[in-house]
Amino acid sequence: TAIILTDQLNEYPQTTVSVIRVEYEQIRPPVGDDHCFSLPFFVHPEIHESGQVEQFLSKDDQPTTRPLSLLFAGNAKAPKYDAPVLADKYNVLSRVRALAIAESSFGAELVRRPLTLDQIIPSQEHRKSLTIATTQDLRIPSEQWIETLALADFYFACPGVEMPLCHNLIESLAAGSIPILQYHQYLHPSLTHGENCLVYSDEISLVEMLQLALNMPSDEIESMKTAAQEYYKAYLQPGSFAKQLIESKPQNSTVYLNAYRVPVGA
Repeated sequence: TAIILTDQLNEYPQTTVSVIRVEYEQIRPPVGDDHCFSLPFFVHPEIHESGQVEQFLSKDDQPTTRPLSLLFAGNAKAPKYDAPVLADKYNVLSRVRALAIAESSFGAELVRRPLTLDQIIPSQEHRKSLTIATTQDLRIPSEQWIETLALADFYFACPGVEMPLCHNLIESLAAGSIPILQYHQYLHPSLTHGENCLVYSDEISLVEMLQLALNMPSDEIESMKTAAQEYYKAYLQPGSFAKQLIESKPQNSTVYLNAYRVPVGA
């Protein structure tokens, strides 16, 4: 018995059995078809190769009390992260726009912009605030990325460059930092508002979700942090998708590589 990986199946004998077909086109799998699978999004390759996600998850002493309430960290340079395609094609706020709304709504008293690593953790009196650590102000070393995300109860998971999904979302789930986002349906299965994420749909609800995060009771936060990390372990951790695919007895199955690039409802 041999396993063949090919894009020219007709060149092989009729005794060859097609087990898994890979679909490269930007289309979504049919709803309810148990033989169709969407390839999950993933942590950034550099973060994966560093081993820091697995190292973090293997810790038995993950802190329950975190010094930050709400964090955004990452690149926010315009016009790259303000692409019109996000609104025009996906109907979501760009990263630049979402951050601008948050900052203008909260004001200087509730927004922190650290310029050095030792400024990320605030004093206790400023804990309930939005910390914005853009790459333009503070480049967090990649080897400290997961442990930095794990400093926060919530992660403001703004969209990527030209599509909603971004590596930062997956990494925040791994770190148990509850994502606040506008594109929960782009993961499969979808994230669930109030269980493992907070979802906004427009500028008004964006501000409402950020305020909800800053004022949420600690027991609810702990429950959501656990659920966010459990979602990562079940569906996004390396090996979880392969296990799901193999256990489904994948004869005549199709894996859709680019389903997450298709607007929801298209």
